[in-house]
Amino acid sequence: ECASEKQLEVIRMEVSPYLLVRKVVVKGVTSNYEAEFKEGLNIIWGDMDCGKSSILSIIDYCLGGSNETLLYEEMLAKGRSAQLEVDLNGNICTFERSISDSEGAIRVFMCEIGSEHENFPMLMSGHPQKMMPDCWVSDFILDSLGIAKVSIRESKVREDRKSVV
Repeated sequence: ECASEKQLEVIRMEVSPYLLVRKVVVKGVTSNYEAEFKEGLNIIWGDMDCGKSSILSIIDYCLGGSNETLLYEEMLAKGRSAQLEVDLNGNICTFERSISDSEGAIRVFMCEIGSEHENFPMLMSGHPQKMMPDCWVSDFILDSLGIAKVSIRESKVREDRKSVV
């Protein structure tokens, strides 16, 4: 007996890889800033200079991006580390990274924020050129999502013609 198209779509949705942001935390000198997300569409809104862009920058940074947009006066004075809690294909992971040290390890805990003290972190790199004991964070995410990694070779540029060989 064949499954209907609707049943097949449900099956496809159940096995589709996903990464859901659950919580962002900035650990500070005197207090912590926290933003929680619910499943589904989340809208980040507020007055100018209240932290909307910083939330998105912290998500990007914890997943291996640059900290350039986080190096402003208030963040440098008050923020120490950033944490991102995600649901990665049904597994809860917390990514933690020092705000001022983009070369340091991204600590990845297989638990919710608040339970890190009960778990040993994996130490991952945010850059493919930098070696860390437990791999590059992008490889970890792709592996966790069951997505194949692809290598892209750069074409050589001929010096005399500035053309691709």
